[in-house]
Amino acid sequence: MKKVLKLIIISSIFVSTIWYTHIADAQEQNYEFWASIWASWIGVPWTEKKQKDNLLKTIQTAINWVLWMLSLIALVLCLYAWFKMLTSGWDSKAYSAWFWILKSAALWLAIIALSRLFVSLIFWIINLS
Repeated sequence: MKKVLKLIIISSIFVSTIWYTHIADAQEQNYEFWASIWASWIGVPWTEKKQKDNLLKTIQTAINWVLWMLSLIALVLCLYAWFKMLTSGWDSKAYSAWFWILKSAALWLAIIALSRLFVSLIFWIINLS
């Protein structure tokens, strides 16, 4: 119990010393600068631009997540169709059906890849302005 109490006292002295030096520096420097540093530590959006950036980042993350899930589904479908093609035996009708599914899934993978590129390009252009 004494060790825990000693640790709490030492850590509180350490933290209060650090905060005191920051407050002393803030009194000598610009208050707004130190307030912005403190706000960035706790993640408070102070400006409209920062709020807009957070919203755009959230939208971009959601779109990218959906595209990743779609690409995962298309990849699994490609692998499954390829496996079924290889195990179809001598049945040319089943082979051609699974080959068509494999081609379609591969096409969807290409479309999703282009979509990810297009989304990244759009958000890159938006962030420039």
